[in-house]
Amino acid sequence: MPGYLSSYLGGSGSGGGGIAASNEVTRTLRCDPNYAGGDSDGSLAKPFTTIAAAIAETDGSNIYEIHLAAGNYVEENLTPKKFCHIIGDSKAVVLISHLTGDIFTPASNTTFTLQNIACDASGSGKSCIVADTKTNLNISAIDCSFTEQPSDGYCLYIKDCSSGCSFTFDRCKCNGATYIDNVADVQFTNDTEFNTNANSPTQGCLLYIKNQGAAQPVTVVNARWLALDGTTSAAIFENSTVQADGIICGAYAANAMEIKDGAGASNVTLFTGLVQSIASGTSLTVEAGSTLNVQEAYFPDSSISGTVNYLAASGVSGTLVLDDGSTERVTLVFSGGKLISRTVAASSGSLIDWTD
Repeated sequence: MPGYLSSYLGGSGSGGGGIAASNEVTRTLRCDPNYAGGDSDGSLAKPFTTIAAAIAETDGSNIYEIHLAAGNYVEENLTPKKFCHIIGDSKAVVLISHLTGDIFTPASNTTFTLQNIACDASGSGKSCIVADTKTNLNISAIDCSFTEQPSDGYCLYIKDCSSGCSFTFDRCKCNGATYIDNVADVQFTNDTEFNTNANSPTQGCLLYIKNQGAAQPVTVVNARWLALDGTTSAAIFENSTVQADGIICGAYAANAMEIKDGAGASNVTLFTGLVQSIASGTSLTVEAGSTLNVQEAYFPDSSISGTVNYLAASGVSGTLVLDDGSTERVTLVFSGGKLISRTVAASSGSLIDWTD
Protein backbone atom coordinates (compact mmCIF):
# COMPACT_ATOMS: atom_id res chain seq x y z
CA MET A 1 0.00 0.00 0.00
CA PRO A 2 1.32 3.51 -0.71
CA GLY A 3 3.07 5.08 2.25
CA TYR A 4 0.73 8.05 2.53
CA LEU A 5 -2.28 5.77 2.63
CA SER A 6 -0.94 3.54 5.38
CA SER A 7 0.02 6.68 7.32
CA TYR A 8 -3.40 8.27 7.17
CA LEU A 9 -5.66 5.22 7.23
CA GLY A 10 -3.76 2.79 9.40
CA GLY A 11 -3.60 2.55 13.13
CA SER A 12 -5.54 0.90 15.86
CA GLY A 13 -8.47 2.92 17.07
CA SER A 14 -8.79 5.19 14.05
CA GLY A 15 -12.35 5.82 13.04
CA GLY A 16 -13.72 3.48 15.68
CA GLY A 17 -11.61 0.38 15.20
CA GLY A 18 -8.66 0.79 12.89
CA ILE A 19 -7.87 -1.64 10.11
CA ALA A 20 -8.15 -5.20 11.27
CA ALA A 21 -6.95 -6.96 8.16
CA SER A 22 -3.91 -6.56 5.91
CA ASN A 23 -3.52 -2.77 5.45
CA GLU A 24 -3.62 -3.39 1.67
CA VAL A 25 -5.95 -1.64 -0.74
CA THR A 26 -8.81 -4.04 -1.40
CA ARG A 27 -10.09 -2.36 -4.53
CA THR A 28 -9.51 0.71 -6.66
CA LEU A 29 -12.61 2.43 -8.03
CA ARG A 30 -12.63 4.98 -10.85
CA CYS A 31 -14.89 8.00 -11.40
CA ASP A 32 -15.24 10.21 -14.46
CA PRO A 33 -18.09 12.74 -14.73
CA ASN A 34 -17.59 12.89 -18.49
CA TYR A 35 -18.19 9.17 -19.06
CA ALA A 36 -21.51 8.38 -20.75
CA GLY A 37 -22.47 5.89 -18.03
CA GLY A 38 -25.16 3.25 -18.17
CA ASP A 39 -22.74 0.35 -17.69
CA SER A 40 -20.45 1.75 -14.96
CA ASP A 41 -18.68 -0.75 -12.73
CA GLY A 42 -15.89 1.43 -11.31
CA SER A 43 -13.22 0.11 -13.63
CA LEU A 44 -10.90 2.26 -15.75
CA ALA A 45 -12.87 1.35 -18.86
CA LYS A 46 -16.28 1.82 -17.24
CA PRO A 47 -15.91 4.36 -14.44
CA PHE A 48 -18.68 5.57 -12.20
CA THR A 49 -19.97 9.00 -13.16
CA THR A 50 -20.51 10.16 -9.55
CA ILE A 51 -18.52 9.97 -6.33
CA ALA A 52 -21.68 8.91 -4.50
CA ALA A 53 -21.92 5.79 -6.68
CA ALA A 54 -18.33 4.87 -5.88
CA ILE A 55 -18.87 5.37 -2.15
CA ALA A 56 -21.95 3.14 -2.32
CA GLU A 57 -19.73 0.40 -3.73
CA THR A 58 -17.46 0.38 -0.67
CA ASP A 59 -18.25 -1.81 2.33
CA GLY A 60 -16.83 0.15 5.29
CA SER A 61 -14.49 -2.63 6.38
CA ASN A 62 -11.87 -2.88 3.62
CA ILE A 63 -9.63 -0.19 2.16
CA TYR A 64 -10.76 1.50 -1.04
CA GLU A 65 -9.08 4.06 -3.26
CA ILE A 66 -11.53 6.14 -5.27
CA HIS A 67 -9.76 7.91 -8.14
CA LEU A 68 -11.38 11.00 -9.63
CA ALA A 69 -10.64 11.91 -13.25
CA ALA A 70 -10.63 15.55 -14.32
CA GLY A 71 -14.01 17.24 -14.41
CA ASN A 72 -16.75 18.90 -12.38
CA TYR A 73 -18.59 16.61 -9.96
CA VAL A 74 -21.87 18.24 -8.93
CA GLU A 75 -22.59 16.41 -5.67
CA GLU A 76 -23.56 17.05 -2.07
CA ASN A 77 -24.13 15.31 1.25
CA LEU A 78 -21.31 12.86 0.51
CA THR A 79 -20.75 10.48 3.42
CA PRO A 80 -17.65 8.35 2.80
CA LYS A 81 -17.56 5.01 4.56
CA LYS A 82 -14.70 3.93 6.76
CA PHE A 83 -11.31 3.43 5.07
CA CYS A 84 -12.04 5.39 1.88
CA HIS A 85 -9.26 7.33 0.23
CA ILE A 86 -10.58 9.77 -2.40
CA ILE A 87 -7.86 10.93 -4.80
CA GLY A 88 -8.16 13.45 -7.61
CA ASP A 89 -5.86 13.79 -10.59
CA SER A 90 -5.09 17.34 -9.39
CA LYS A 91 -6.97 20.01 -7.47
CA ALA A 92 -6.48 22.20 -10.55
CA VAL A 93 -8.69 19.93 -12.69
CA VAL A 94 -10.92 18.03 -10.23
CA LEU A 95 -13.76 20.15 -8.80
CA ILE A 96 -16.60 19.05 -6.53
CA SER A 97 -19.37 21.65 -6.52
CA HIS A 98 -22.93 21.46 -5.25
CA LEU A 99 -26.53 22.48 -5.83
CA THR A 100 -27.94 23.51 -2.44
CA GLY A 101 -26.41 21.24 0.22
CA ASP A 102 -23.12 20.78 2.07
CA ILE A 103 -20.59 18.77 0.06
CA PHE A 104 -19.07 16.37 2.62
CA THR A 105 -21.20 15.42 5.65
CA PRO A 106 -19.23 12.59 7.29
CA ALA A 107 -20.70 10.28 9.91
CA SER A 108 -19.26 9.09 13.22
CA ASN A 109 -16.96 6.05 13.38
CA THR A 110 -15.33 6.86 10.06
CA THR A 111 -11.78 7.31 8.82
CA PHE A 112 -11.16 8.69 5.34
CA THR A 113 -8.83 10.95 3.38
CA LEU A 114 -9.18 13.49 0.59
CA GLN A 115 -6.29 14.26 -1.75
CA ASN A 116 -5.73 16.50 -4.78
CA ILE A 117 -9.29 17.79 -5.06
CA ALA A 118 -11.04 21.17 -5.04
CA CYS A 119 -14.40 21.74 -3.33
CA ASP A 120 -16.58 24.80 -3.93
CA ALA A 121 -19.70 25.36 -1.82
CA SER A 122 -20.13 29.03 -2.68
CA GLY A 123 -23.38 30.84 -2.95
CA SER A 124 -25.88 29.04 -0.74
CA GLY A 125 -24.69 29.36 2.85
CA LYS A 126 -23.46 25.76 2.84
CA SER A 127 -20.00 24.31 3.52
CA CYS A 128 -17.37 22.08 1.96
CA ILE A 129 -17.00 19.87 5.04
CA VAL A 130 -19.43 19.81 7.96
CA ALA A 131 -18.70 17.68 11.02
CA ASP A 132 -20.98 18.53 13.95
CA THR A 133 -21.32 16.43 17.11
CA LYS A 134 -19.45 13.35 15.86
CA THR A 135 -17.39 10.68 17.62
CA ASN A 136 -14.47 8.61 16.32
CA LEU A 137 -14.30 10.62 13.12
CA ASN A 138 -10.87 10.96 11.51
CA ILE A 139 -10.34 13.02 8.36
CA SER A 140 -7.11 13.90 6.58
CA ALA A 141 -7.03 16.32 3.64
CA ILE A 142 -3.85 16.52 1.56
CA ASP A 143 -3.19 19.16 -1.09
CA CYS A 144 -6.86 20.17 -1.39
CA SER A 145 -8.67 23.48 -1.76
CA PHE A 146 -11.95 24.47 -0.14
CA THR A 147 -13.94 27.52 -1.22
CA GLU A 148 -17.01 29.18 0.29
CA GLN A 149 -17.46 32.80 -0.73
CA PRO A 150 -19.09 35.19 -0.18
CA SER A 151 -22.11 33.87 1.75
CA ASP A 152 -22.47 32.61 5.32
CA GLY A 153 -21.25 29.03 4.91
CA TYR A 154 -17.77 27.69 5.67
CA CYS A 155 -14.86 26.01 3.99
CA LEU A 156 -14.57 23.80 7.08
CA TYR A 157 -17.10 23.65 9.91
CA ILE A 158 -15.98 21.28 12.68
CA LYS A 159 -17.75 21.46 16.03
CA ASP A 160 -18.21 19.28 19.11
CA CYS A 161 -16.09 16.39 17.83
CA SER A 162 -14.21 15.82 21.06
CA SER A 163 -14.33 12.04 21.50
CA GLY A 164 -11.87 10.03 19.42
CA CYS A 165 -11.80 12.55 16.56
CA SER A 166 -8.86 13.96 14.61
CA PHE A 167 -8.55 16.28 11.62
CA THR A 168 -5.37 16.99 9.65
CA PHE A 169 -5.13 19.51 6.82
CA ASP A 170 -1.83 19.35 4.96
CA ARG A 171 -0.94 21.70 2.08
CA CYS A 172 -4.57 22.82 1.82
CA LYS A 173 -6.07 26.16 0.82
CA CYS A 174 -9.25 27.57 2.37
CA ASN A 175 -10.85 30.42 0.42
CA GLY A 176 -13.32 31.69 2.98
CA ALA A 177 -14.12 31.09 6.65
CA THR A 178 -13.11 28.07 8.75
CA TYR A 179 -14.64 27.35 12.16
CA ILE A 180 -13.14 24.98 14.76
CA ASP A 181 -14.97 24.50 18.09
CA ASN A 182 -14.36 21.83 20.75
CA VAL A 183 -12.53 19.24 18.63
CA ALA A 184 -10.21 16.58 20.02
CA ASP A 185 -7.29 16.99 17.60
CA VAL A 186 -6.82 19.53 14.79
CA GLN A 187 -3.63 20.22 12.83
CA PHE A 188 -2.93 22.59 9.95
CA THR A 189 0.49 21.87 8.41
CA ASN A 190 2.84 22.54 5.50
CA ASP A 191 1.69 25.67 3.69
CA THR A 192 -1.98 25.43 4.52
CA GLU A 193 -3.48 28.80 3.57
CA PHE A 194 -6.56 30.72 4.68
CA ASN A 195 -7.31 33.38 2.14
CA THR A 196 -9.88 35.92 1.00
CA ASN A 197 -9.60 38.85 -1.33
CA ALA A 198 -12.68 40.45 -2.89
CA ASN A 199 -15.34 38.43 -1.06
CA SER A 200 -15.70 38.94 2.69
CA PRO A 201 -16.89 35.98 4.76
CA THR A 202 -20.03 36.97 6.67
CA GLN A 203 -18.33 35.65 9.81
CA GLY A 204 -15.70 38.39 9.53
CA CYS A 205 -12.79 36.01 10.14
CA LEU A 206 -10.78 33.52 8.10
CA LEU A 207 -9.97 31.10 10.93
CA TYR A 208 -12.01 31.06 14.14
CA ILE A 209 -10.77 28.63 16.80
CA LYS A 210 -12.98 28.36 19.88
CA ASN A 211 -13.16 26.20 23.02
CA GLN A 212 -9.96 24.30 22.32
CA GLY A 213 -8.59 23.86 25.84
CA ALA A 214 -5.18 22.65 26.97
CA ALA A 215 -6.26 19.00 26.57
CA GLN A 216 -7.00 19.50 22.86
CA PRO A 217 -4.69 22.21 21.47
CA VAL A 218 -4.72 23.22 17.82
CA THR A 219 -1.37 23.01 15.97
CA VAL A 220 -0.61 25.35 13.06
CA VAL A 221 2.74 24.88 11.29
CA ASN A 222 3.94 26.76 8.18
CA ALA A 223 0.56 28.31 7.43
CA ARG A 224 -0.68 31.64 6.09
CA TRP A 225 -3.72 33.77 6.88
CA LEU A 226 -4.19 36.47 4.26
CA ALA A 227 -7.30 38.58 4.82
CA LEU A 228 -6.96 41.24 2.16
CA ASP A 229 -10.55 42.34 1.61
CA GLY A 230 -10.58 45.25 4.07
CA THR A 231 -13.15 43.96 6.57
CA THR A 232 -12.08 40.45 7.58
CA SER A 233 -9.82 39.57 10.52
CA ALA A 234 -7.27 36.87 9.75
CA ALA A 235 -7.48 34.76 12.92
CA ILE A 236 -9.49 34.74 16.15
CA PHE A 237 -8.61 32.41 19.02
CA GLU A 238 -11.18 32.29 21.81
CA ASN A 239 -10.93 30.21 24.97
CA SER A 240 -8.36 28.06 23.19
CA THR A 241 -4.84 26.68 23.31
CA VAL A 242 -3.03 27.22 20.00
CA GLN A 243 0.56 26.49 19.02
CA ALA A 244 1.74 28.21 15.83
CA ASP A 245 5.13 28.11 14.13
CA GLY A 246 6.31 29.50 10.81
CA ILE A 247 3.19 31.57 10.16
CA ILE A 248 2.25 34.67 8.20
CA CYS A 249 -0.91 36.31 9.52
CA GLY A 250 -1.91 39.45 7.67
CA ALA A 251 -5.02 41.60 7.36
CA TYR A 252 -5.92 44.75 5.45
CA ALA A 253 -7.87 47.37 7.45
CA ALA A 254 -8.84 44.80 10.09
CA ASN A 255 -7.21 43.09 13.07
CA ALA A 256 -4.71 40.44 12.00
CA MET A 257 -4.92 38.20 15.11
CA GLU A 258 -7.24 38.42 18.11
CA ILE A 259 -6.68 36.35 21.24
CA LYS A 260 -9.82 36.37 23.37
CA ASP A 261 -10.76 34.96 26.73
CA GLY A 262 -14.48 34.40 26.00
CA ALA A 263 -15.83 31.84 28.47
CA GLY A 264 -12.28 31.00 29.53
CA ALA A 265 -8.72 32.15 29.01
CA SER A 266 -6.78 31.50 25.79
CA ASN A 267 -3.15 30.38 25.78
CA VAL A 268 -1.45 30.99 22.43
CA THR A 269 2.19 30.27 21.60
CA LEU A 270 3.79 31.94 18.57
CA PHE A 271 7.19 30.43 17.89
CA THR A 272 8.19 32.09 14.60
CA GLY A 273 6.29 34.18 12.10
CA LEU A 274 4.81 37.55 11.20
CA VAL A 275 1.51 39.02 12.44
CA GLN A 276 0.64 42.34 10.81
CA SER A 277 -2.31 44.52 9.89
CA ILE A 278 -1.35 46.37 6.74
CA ALA A 279 -3.55 49.48 6.55
CA SER A 280 -5.64 50.09 9.68
CA GLY A 281 -6.53 47.76 12.50
CA THR A 282 -4.24 46.19 15.09
CA SER A 283 -1.72 43.50 14.26
CA LEU A 284 -2.19 41.60 17.52
CA THR A 285 -4.81 41.91 20.27
CA VAL A 286 -4.62 40.00 23.56
CA GLU A 287 -7.59 40.37 25.88
CA ALA A 288 -7.33 40.42 29.67
CA GLY A 289 -7.23 36.91 31.10
CA SER A 290 -5.48 35.41 28.07
CA THR A 291 -1.79 34.55 27.66
CA LEU A 292 0.52 34.99 24.70
CA ASN A 293 3.85 33.15 24.61
CA VAL A 294 6.29 34.56 22.06
CA GLN A 295 9.58 33.18 20.85
CA GLU A 296 10.65 34.89 17.61
CA ALA A 297 7.33 36.04 16.12
CA TYR A 298 7.12 39.66 14.96
CA PHE A 299 4.10 41.94 15.35
CA PRO A 300 4.73 45.65 14.74
CA ASP A 301 1.84 46.93 16.85
CA SER A 302 -0.36 45.42 19.51
CA SER A 303 -3.11 45.96 22.05
CA ILE A 304 -2.28 43.77 25.02
CA SER A 305 -4.35 43.57 28.20
CA GLY A 306 -3.43 39.98 29.01
CA THR A 307 -0.11 38.32 29.87
CA VAL A 308 2.86 38.08 27.50
CA ASN A 309 5.72 35.64 28.12
CA TYR A 310 8.88 35.82 26.03
CA LEU A 311 10.37 32.38 25.44
CA ALA A 312 14.01 31.55 24.94
CA ALA A 313 14.87 31.22 21.28
CA SER A 314 15.87 27.89 19.82
CA GLY A 315 19.60 28.68 19.50
CA VAL A 316 22.45 27.69 21.82
CA SER A 317 22.97 28.94 25.37
CA GLY A 318 26.37 29.28 27.04
CA THR A 319 29.43 31.45 27.63
CA LEU A 320 32.20 32.17 25.13
CA VAL A 321 35.54 33.56 26.41
CA LEU A 322 38.01 35.08 23.94
CA ASP A 323 41.42 36.21 25.24
CA ASP A 324 44.12 37.49 22.88
CA GLY A 325 46.85 36.79 25.44
CA SER A 326 48.16 40.35 25.51
CA THR A 327 45.48 43.03 25.66
CA GLU A 328 41.97 41.99 26.60
CA ARG A 329 39.60 39.19 27.53
CA VAL A 330 36.04 39.35 26.10
CA THR A 331 33.27 37.30 27.72
CA LEU A 332 30.09 36.76 25.70
CA VAL A 333 26.97 35.18 27.23
CA PHE A 334 24.32 33.69 24.90
CA SER A 335 20.77 32.59 25.70
CA GLY A 336 18.71 30.85 23.05
CA GLY A 337 21.12 32.01 20.36
CA LYS A 338 20.91 35.65 21.47
CA LEU A 339 23.77 37.67 22.97
CA ILE A 340 22.59 38.89 26.36
CA SER A 341 25.87 40.04 27.94
CA ARG A 342 29.29 41.29 26.85
CA THR A 343 32.11 42.18 29.24
CA VAL A 344 35.70 43.25 28.53
CA ALA A 345 38.59 42.86 30.96
CA ALA A 346 42.36 42.82 30.87
CA SER A 347 44.01 39.73 29.37
CA SER A 348 44.89 36.96 31.77
CA GLY A 349 46.39 34.58 29.23
CA SER A 350 45.51 33.36 25.76
CA LEU A 351 42.23 31.45 25.74
CA ILE A 352 39.30 30.45 23.56
CA ASP A 353 36.71 28.63 25.63
CA TRP A 354 33.01 27.72 25.41
CA THR A 355 30.98 26.59 28.43
CA ASP A 356 27.38 25.36 28.20
